[in-house]
Amino acid sequence: MGEEKRIVVSIDFGTTFSGVAWAETTQPDVQHVLSDWPSVGSSQNSPKVPTELRKIATGWQWGFQIPKAAKRSRFFKLRLDEPSDTKTDGESAQELTRIYLSCLYAHFISVLEGQMSPSVVQSIPMDVVVTVPAIWSNNAKQETENAASLAGFGGEKKIKLISEPVGVNQDLQIKYDANGMQEAAALYTVKYLSPSVLQTGRRFLVCDAGGGTVDLITYEVAKVQPLQMREVTEGTGGKCGSSMLNMRFRRYLKQAHGDKYWTDERLVIALSDFESFKKDFSPRGEPLTLKVDPSLGLRRNRFTIPQDDMTIKIWDPIMKDIICLINEQISMADDEVAAVVLVGGFGQNRYLKARVREAIISGVRVLQPENGVTAVVKGAVIYGLGNYQPAMAPVGIASRVARRSYGTCLLARYDPSKHDRNEA
Repeated sequence: MGEEKRIVVSIDFGTTFSGVAWAETTQPDVQHVLSDWPSVGSSQNSPKVPTELRKIATGWQWGFQIPKAAKRSRFFKLRLDEPSDTKTDGESAQELTRIYLSCLYAHFISVLEGQMSPSVVQSIPMDVVVTVPAIWSNNAKQETENAASLAGFGGEKKIKLISEPVGVNQDLQIKYDANGMQEAAALYTVKYLSPSVLQTGRRFLVCDAGGGTVDLITYEVAKVQPLQMREVTEGTGGKCGSSMLNMRFRRYLKQAHGDKYWTDERLVIALSDFESFKKDFSPRGEPLTLKVDPSLGLRRNRFTIPQDDMTIKIWDPIMKDIICLINEQISMADDEVAAVVLVGGFGQNRYLKARVREAIISGVRVLQPENGVTAVVKGAVIYGLGNYQPAMAPVGIASRVARRSYGTCLLARYDPSKHDRNEA
């Protein structure tokens, strides 16, 4: 290929965790996912980094740099889609997003320069693909793009937004089109589906469950060789990601002991414990026990949350919301879905998989690919590479579901020879 070498970097900017992946157009099969992040001590190894900020005297700490018991700014991504934004640490959601993406950008560039050299990195053109929730408003998408540009991903770099369940346009041209996008997660997970699912006419539903939002879309296999899909439904979703569990947990604690006891400092520690607990939650497992102050008068200064309360008051409302979204998609697909594919960080939760399996119609398989955590960020890289290496796209899109239709208002002068008098 005689085209110039370029770098395609994808940013999976999430509500609770964010990820970065990149590849060179001259080596499209080699996709790198950032896994070493700056932390309080040495570097932290993880496929994603917390979407958190902490303001200190010398500036900002981010991600794993923030001490466990320290107060921090979280969930500011969700506020990008709210009409009125309350400030945190004196900053708006837009500004916090810019600051966070600036930290992400600086770290990515330092990693890239460590593998190449500063002069080489500066000389290579770069495309940037940023994921946004499928349900995001146009205003929230624009705010995200502006923040990414101001954070360093702009300038001569090309920024493109794609929705998180999202992928390539039919003509393989990378364009920001808020109304016609395919799921990035599907681009990466589709090749892991079993041959029993990838048969002509079979339909499968991709459910990207993340920290803030859950995004869904359904496809039908139009052709197997080469693989082509057609959209069966319009993408749907809701704000029922894993961060909503945190919010319900926080509310539960305050109802149990009052706002006066559960100060911000105590809540930070409790939420940290809950964050670890919820990954392997099971109603039949060990309950969560929190260390509390002697002033509560509890035995051994421990507060144990009954599993019934954890299940019914904290988990069940969120599970019901997600299951409702899945059933809605299945209904939109005329109840002809062969499999539900769970991706995203929350999508890897075993309890979520169990609840979905129990709730949906029999005969529908519930799949949880091992690569589900990085499916979106890798899919976004594949999307970007598709502009330069069309063969990189593991799936073609035969047809799409229109998100909107447009009409033109027309006011014509009444003509008795043409028009019905009753409609005048």
